[in-house]
Amino acid sequence: MSPANRRTVPMAMGRRVRQRARHRCGYCLCSETLLGMPMEFDHLIPQAAAGTTLEENLWLACRRCNAFKGRQTHAHDSQNAEWVALFNPRQQVWIDHFAWSEDGTLFVDLHVEPGESYPEDFQRLYAIEYRERFRRDLAHA
Repeated sequence: MSPANRRTVPMAMGRRVRQRARHRCGYCLCSETLLGMPMEFDHLIPQAAAGTTLEENLWLACRRCNAFKGRQTHAHDSQNAEWVALFNPRQQVWIDHFAWSEDGTLFVDLHVEPGESYPEDFQRLYAIEYRERFRRDLAHA
């Protein structure tokens, strides 16, 4: 976690967010244990867009996903030619929106209806080893 990120979130609030997120990235679901480094606090509505450092606006993200998300709150849905809200890990359930691809290297958007989307950058390759570790980690949680 960057020093600036640590300074902006009060310690007690940070603990609550970490516990609620189960020490996992809200976007790729990798755990801190798997990554070997602490997660960052993601402002769901970025501070650059007047987002606040309140608990309901915070979730955990790995450095990679937090960097990809950046200031975005919406993504262009090319199928419907409109801008739609990004997945919100605080309000939505990952498995209701995404699944692992058959070969276990990608997570894919399950949405049939417009409403939520993911920028293409989030559709990154994740090694099969990570997926298997994730499954084992979930089974023991």
